[in-house]
Amino acid sequence: MSNTKVGNDKKTTLIKLKNLDEIREFAALAVEHDYIITLHSGNFSVNGKSVMGLLSLDFSSPVTLAVDKAYADEFFAEAEKFVVK
Repeated sequence: MSNTKVGNDKKTTLIKLKNLDEIREFAALAVEHDYIITLHSGNFSVNGKSVMGLLSLDFSSPVTLAVDKAYADEFFAEAEKFVVK
């Protein structure tokens, strides 16, 4: 079963970042791309390219990764190690 959903202009999936090294690795991956990458946890949304923003989220459970539909499949494949299966 997939956790991927498609909205109006965004495609989302759940990811899990387990420690500071994974947060840094995810942010470094996100920075390589020109499009907007957003993470959502509860009522909070942060820029996926910002380590400081990522550190403000609650990673005790999976968070939602949102990427423009045009780029989502490519980015989800690159971030596969973080995607909740």
